[in-house]
Amino acid sequence: MLDARRHEAHSLCFVAAAIRLKPEWTHVLAAAAPSRPHGEAATYWFIGASILGASLSPTLFLIYSSGAIEDRWTAAMSRRTA
Repeated sequence: MLDARRHEAHSLCFVAAAIRLKPEWTHVLAAAAPSRPHGEAATYWFIGASILGASLSPTLFLIYSSGAIEDRWTAAMSRRTA
């Protein structure tokens, strides 16, 4: 409970400071919105593909494992190649 109160206090301090400093809110909103990468698009595509691959790998493992159990694969069948 103490950690939650501490977190709330930090959040309130941040909001109070943001209001008191009176920033240019259009600049704040523009900086908060995501933007397209400039000059390093390949890096961002690589990271996106890596995240997608890391998300799909466990799912594919489970799908193939359940298919192997359902079809009653044997060890000999797993060593066969097409």
